[in-house]
Amino acid sequence: MSVKSELHNSQKQTKSCAPYITWLLTALEGDASSCIAVQDLFPQFSNIYPVKISVTQFDALLKRFYCHVKKVWAAGHTGVRVYRGLKWKAETCATLSRVAEFEWKDISSHLQPLPCMQTSDTITVLSNILCNGNVILKQIVLSSRKWNLQVRGVNVNLQELGIDQTFTLTKQCLKLVVNTVQNLLICKGKPATEFPQESQQNTEFINVAGGKSVGEYFIRSSTCHQVLPWITSGVCEKCTAFLTEVQTTNRQRLQEELEEKCRRAKEELEEKCRREKEEFSRAVLNYFPDSPEEMNLLLESQQSEEVLHAKVPQSRKWDKKIIKICLKLLVENPQSYRKLEESERLVLPSRGILACYRTYMPEEPGINDRRLHCMHQAAINADLEVSGRSGGIIHSEVAIAPGLTMDCRLPGSELVGFVDTGEEGSNFQTVKQGYTSHDLCSHAFQVTFLGYTGFTFPVCFFPTGCITASEHHTVLWNVISKLRDWAFHVDFILHDGSSEAISFTRSCWPEASKKGRHCSTNLTCPSTYIIHSHNFSQNIRKLRDTVLNSGCGHKRTLTKSGLKIVWNHWEAAAKWARDTETKPLLMDAHLKPDKSEKTKTGLAKSVLDRDMLNLMERYQDDLEDGTYLNSTIDFLKQTSKLISVFSEDTGITAVSDYRLRKLRNVLRWFQAWRNEIMSNTSVTEQKRRRMLPVASTLDAVECMLVGFEEICVKHLNQFPGSSIVPSNFSCTVPEAHLCQNETSKRNFTEYCRMVNSAVLDESLTEGRTLGIKRIKNS
Repeated sequence: MSVKSELHNSQKQTKSCAPYITWLLTALEGDASSCIAVQDLFPQFSNIYPVKISVTQFDALLKRFYCHVKKVWAAGHTGVRVYRGLKWKAETCATLSRVAEFEWKDISSHLQPLPCMQTSDTITVLSNILCNGNVILKQIVLSSRKWNLQVRGVNVNLQELGIDQTFTLTKQCLKLVVNTVQNLLICKGKPATEFPQESQQNTEFINVAGGKSVGEYFIRSSTCHQVLPWITSGVCEKCTAFLTEVQTTNRQRLQEELEEKCRRAKEELEEKCRREKEEFSRAVLNYFPDSPEEMNLLLESQQSEEVLHAKVPQSRKWDKKIIKICLKLLVENPQSYRKLEESERLVLPSRGILACYRTYMPEEPGINDRRLHCMHQAAINADLEVSGRSGGIIHSEVAIAPGLTMDCRLPGSELVGFVDTGEEGSNFQTVKQGYTSHDLCSHAFQVTFLGYTGFTFPVCFFPTGCITASEHHTVLWNVISKLRDWAFHVDFILHDGSSEAISFTRSCWPEASKKGRHCSTNLTCPSTYIIHSHNFSQNIRKLRDTVLNSGCGHKRTLTKSGLKIVWNHWEAAAKWARDTETKPLLMDAHLKPDKSEKTKTGLAKSVLDRDMLNLMERYQDDLEDGTYLNSTIDFLKQTSKLISVFSEDTGITAVSDYRLRKLRNVLRWFQAWRNEIMSNTSVTEQKRRRMLPVASTLDAVECMLVGFEEICVKHLNQFPGSSIVPSNFSCTVPEAHLCQNETSKRNFTEYCRMVNSAVLDESLTEGRTLGIKRIKNS
């Protein structure tokens, strides 16, 4: 059996362990009168070579061992190339293993014709590289029928170089080992000139014996491989990585030094501006001691560099606080602003600039392409990636004052203030009633897009008369379809917790299997699904209202583990805190909120958060027997967990995040509470229901917790490496500005005029990502 046949049998071995260089030297031999076809030799070698190799690279490798070989066209064979000067060895590996071995004492006589020296169990091969004037030696160490190679005192990994380490005391094996070692090139490292000046300490002066160059300084890695791989660019991978690491470290150091200089210069400039501003502020306070804060800010802006040294009025740069003050003044009293501007006593943003902020988005109700185009442009200005264009929609409904106004901006004047949920909604209402009617709107329904990265934009708003579940279905699915047309993908819907919204949510669950996950099929893209969740702020206010209406004098008395959870516990803890602590936590606005205070989420959080839990625990410890507060404290532990999770600005990057586990524990607690009460057959069903929060509240909390986890799982699986910030789901733009403005005192026309101003005011106050280009530049 020939060596060529033996190779096919040995190809079952893994490529990383195949001694391809040893095979190349034992399977071939030089013969000037013979040739081997390229198509016979190259495929066999590439099968055992650990990585992909080209024919050109193989030709260069072959030349290193068989320098007389030439690659030519085969005579009489068109298109066939051969290696002239090579032939297959007739001996097999088995034949070579039966060659008689000589004694160790006779090894010197067999080494005489080879370019090496022998000392005890070491064979030394000289290289042509001189390091600091000394020749680098390649030392072959023989032991137990194995041989190793040392260069500069470091062992070389021969297996990675495709070399068989088996050694026998035969002339052929001795010649093979020496020939292999002789062809290994020494790694010189990288030229010292490529390294930074401060890193050029451990240099080596390298020159080639017999070379024409005078030598050069090089630097090697401490983990250098010592020799080069057979196919190489002139340096081992360790030295290349070392140079890259040093250069990267040096660039980072220079960048840090530059940033430090810039930071110091910026701090000096800011300190100078701060001193000047303080001097001017003191002067303003001396002249106007009783002026409001807005007036002081307006006066201080008159001496800013952007205002004083602007070449033309259009180039002035206004601070966001000044824009907010002037926009508020213009919206509330346009005539006063015009008179103040015409007096020229103060330099103010022109009414044209403020009008750009107010009318950047169209004020017409409904879904229109102009507003969606503004949204698309805002996403471009904010440099949003695909993950930033994915998110959900939030809807909220607020009461307004019924009233009609005449819109004369267009040639055909029209009355504004009637209910209008779109053409499809109007047609459905006509079919349902059997006649066409025009009712005055009493509510405004707004839909806002919330991206995973925090990008927020009001999509549309409608004049409604307390929107129904069917109108929810029509409006929301139309919004999702339109957003999809503009490359915005909706993965979830955050509902406002109204009864009609809950009815709409339940209508989206045709299969019982999906109901447990609070998901429904996306009607605009049936291959995907929509996650239904509830607004965190609405749920917190509902839980607070539930406890507020629990106890003596109310129909409901919350009970857990046989102990009551009533509002008297909060009042008693607040009274104890006022008597014993210097800074009482709860005020009258917390304990006895009026109608407007009940809409403020901050007040609801204050009676359910970690601070309230600590207060209740301190109050319990001060009592002789405070065990009756155990269920109240247990309830506060769950609500404080909800508030702490949804208040964090740190993103969730994995489904195994501890905050998701915390929310699951809260969900199990509320479910266990419901099961405990509903399984108590010793009381009537009506009494059992009064021992729990309203069923819709418990369903909303469950929907919020399950839905939020589904949102995290879907987004993190779709965009690995991204994150979800829980605080983005706790306070929404529509809720904030609709509650902030007393919309119940304004009709729909005034509401339309305030939408852009209110959203701008919220974005300037909270720093949210509202991608309006002119706002960003300001």
